[in-house]
Amino acid sequence: MIAGIVLAAGASRRLGRPKQLLPLGGRPLLDWVLQVMRDAALDRVVLVLGCEADAVRRSLDLSGIDVVVNGRYGEGMSSSMRAGLAALGPEVAGAIVVMGDQPFIDISLIAALLAMRVRTGLPMVAVDYGDYQGPPVFLDRTVWPAVAALRGDQGARALLKNNPERVATVRVAELGASLDVDTEAAYAAALGRLQGS
Repeated sequence: MIAGIVLAAGASRRLGRPKQLLPLGGRPLLDWVLQVMRDAALDRVVLVLGCEADAVRRSLDLSGIDVVVNGRYGEGMSSSMRAGLAALGPEVAGAIVVMGDQPFIDISLIAALLAMRVRTGLPMVAVDYGDYQGPPVFLDRTVWPAVAALRGDQGARALLKNNPERVATVRVAELGASLDVDTEAAYAAALGRLQGS
């Protein structure tokens, strides 16, 4: 089984308001990511919430999504990754981890990560954005202990950087997927992208 984990627990400190619920194209920003994960036909999708968890639950259709609340979200992204992985049973062989603030990832990117995993057999598959590797990222169960050892406000990027021989990458030609909405400028860019500007 392959699961999806959506990380959306942060306090949106740089933005100053809950980015999960920012209106984007007539629906909350986080809903864009959740819909892609539903459409990707994964065996299970876990949403990790923290700050404003109750407001997010009230505002979104979470059908088909398992919600985990990370009470330690203040410790950073690594705590949310641990919470998401801990929610998965032994039947799950790997997980696609996505950020809840990347509204323009699409199902083809998720499919490409899984296909690269099958093709190479490597335990980690990340997106190559040109100048860095980042999420979404596939993590085989064999690397979960290393993920669980991460601390602070870091995701898998350090793990990818320190283990290049264990990482396959998928290059994206169109960089819209890399847009993460964590500032007002990034939110404006997301709105502009929808308007075709």
